[in-house]
Amino acid sequence: MQYWLLSAEDVEFINQRRRDHNRLGFAVQLCLLRYPGWPLSREERISDNLVTFVAQQLAADPNEMLLYPTWAETRREHLLMLSKQYGFRQYQP
Repeated sequence: MQYWLLSAEDVEFINQRRRDHNRLGFAVQLCLLRYPGWPLSREERISDNLVTFVAQQLAADPNEMLLYPTWAETRREHLLMLSKQYGFRQYQP
């Protein structure tokens, strides 16, 4: 669960997103990149418990997550921002 805890710096970076569903989706994407180590896909269903855990840290409604995965371009842009900010790199065998 430690990978899903957000630091004050994480929350500050996350809160730069404009809408609640973007903030929550951005935060969940960050947590997924930390563990288990992959970005959020359109088809992926995140456990309600994990979404709620992240939403509580942001004082957000967990139901906002339902809106986030609908825009592939947003997910890609967020992945690029997170990769740049946190130094994530794509696995290259």
